[in-house]
Amino acid sequence: MGHVLVSGDRDVVLSIDEPASGAVCLASATVRGWAAAAGEPVVPDRVSIDDAPIPCVIAPAPRPDVAAHLGIEPRGNEGFECWVDLSRLPPGNIELRVHARGAVEPIPLLHAVARTRRLPDTGAVTAVGTAMLLSSSPIDPPHDGIAHHALAAERVLGQLGWDVVVHAGQAALELDAEAIRARMPGLAIVFGWPAAERLLPLVRHVSPDTVTIVDAVSTHFTTVARSALSRPGAALVPNAGTQYLAEISTYAAADAVLVVSELERSILGSLLPASRIQLFPIARESRTSPTPPWALRSGLLYVGNFDGWPNREAVEFLVEQVLPLLPPDFRARHRLRIVGHAAIEALASRYEGHPNVDVVGTVEDLDTEHDRARALVVSLLSGSGVKNKIVEALRAGLPVVTTTVGAEGMALRPGHEVERADDPRELADAIVRVVEDEGRWSRLAAAGRSWVAEHARPEEQARSLSSAVEAVLGASSPR
Repeated sequence: MGHVLVSGDRDVVLSIDEPASGAVCLASATVRGWAAAAGEPVVPDRVSIDDAPIPCVIAPAPRPDVAAHLGIEPRGNEGFECWVDLSRLPPGNIELRVHARGAVEPIPLLHAVARTRRLPDTGAVTAVGTAMLLSSSPIDPPHDGIAHHALAAERVLGQLGWDVVVHAGQAALELDAEAIRARMPGLAIVFGWPAAERLLPLVRHVSPDTVTIVDAVSTHFTTVARSALSRPGAALVPNAGTQYLAEISTYAAADAVLVVSELERSILGSLLPASRIQLFPIARESRTSPTPPWALRSGLLYVGNFDGWPNREAVEFLVEQVLPLLPPDFRARHRLRIVGHAAIEALASRYEGHPNVDVVGTVEDLDTEHDRARALVVSLLSGSGVKNKIVEALRAGLPVVTTTVGAEGMALRPGHEVERADDPRELADAIVRVVEDEGRWSRLAAAGRSWVAEHARPEEQARSLSSAVEAVLGASSPR
């Protein structure tokens, strides 16, 4: 008897005229549509939510586009429009019905279920749909900040009621229009600007109403500049200016940008004052299992993703400028283990046969590495953002010796939660102090665990992402 186009999947209905599966709204939504039946006009006359009538305005003009869409001869048809005030709805599933009067009897045009959820902080009710997360890094297992952030976003958005679809690694980089069209997400988050530079235009082209967010994780242009400035006489990498413009333009093109600390928020905010820069901090559950005492440990640890040159540069600095300054007997008792994705490919040939260095590569259980070492050394000379490796070590009760770049954005106090130095000699002295002094080691281990419990709470991370998504959805309008 009737036909109706419905946007959204079977859970979410927002706009009937322009299908956009997984569409999203906050506070209110407008439902528009049409109806067609053989021989007689069909006029929508009543809209209800959970059997309670809501305001409905009947469009006065015929809709010849209906017949064209259906591929039939023009018939009597009418449009309708109603406005739904979500703020008045309870959280949970609701039924939305559109009824019409025809020549003989009332015709049910639409019976759909919209899923709503009350936001934990504001109490506002939101209708949620599909969120697509695009991570250039594989997330199983995660081996860098991008992957960890993608996993955190998947967890938080799932808790908020979203239908979360994740494309990670090569699957994200090879994403095509058909994959987007199949889901038509209301929200898309791309992790890392290189992936966003390619994928944002594709998402916008296929699904113009999708709200887009870029999670910067760390700002590449800051890393490039610091690398050049850390080495006297060094120049910027080739095409640094072009990359800078591409990165900034990618952030500006998104509806919002996520950053891990107030430092990145300040940097990007000064460059993009018209953009919405939101905080999405790193978080970890506090470790509850016991950790070995100082006396049962030995050795130094470096952890990183060695696809990225900041970690390769940091290891080169550590092995070739800092380790030679350590006492010979210390180096013999406390070998350096280098752990992380692509470490073998990047470093094994360079340090093969080194008397004090073991290039281990990827490990299944990082806690095992944390539990055997006396200290994590983060000798970064360049980079940006909050360093996952430091948060992980502090969570495990492993003291950290780091450079200023390694510790930035975390409010870590030298001598309290970490030891910090930038000069090779000062870094070597700090390593010896932490490793050899059991009392200092124990104080740093306890302070590090306390810092994670206070500053890296998953519930705070969830609140930050929820607020960021709420803000950008509430401020976005259809393009």
